[in-house]
Amino acid sequence: MAPPPETRQASRIELVEEAVAALQSSLSREVTEAVNRAAADMQQTLVAQIATSLDQVTQRLHVRMDTVRDANETLIQDVRRRQEEFQSEIRSALTSLKTVDTTSKENHGEGAN
Repeated sequence: MAPPPETRQASRIELVEEAVAALQSSLSREVTEAVNRAAADMQQTLVAQIATSLDQVTQRLHVRMDTVRDANETLIQDVRRRQEEFQSEIRSALTSLKTVDTTSKENHGEGAN
C-alpha cells in the first residue's frame, strides 16, 4: 500500500529543506572563499601600493639629502676659504706690525745715538 499523501508531502518538504540547507552551506562556503580571496587580493594590492609609495618617498629623500649634502659642502668650502683669507690677512697685518716695530726701534735707536 502507498503511503498517505500527507506522508509523501512531508517527505518532499524534508527533501526540499535538506536541499536548501545543503545549498545554503555550499553557498556560505563559496561566499567565504570569495571574500577571503578578495581580502587577500586587496591586501596584496595595498602592500604593493605602500611599497611603491615608500620607494618614491625614499627616492625623494635621497635626492633631498644629496642636495643638502652638496649645499653643506659648498658652505664648508666657503668657510675654509674665508678662514684662509682671514689667516692670510692676519699674517700680513702681523708682518706689517713687525716691520713697523722694527723700524720704530731702529729710529729710536738712531735718535738715541
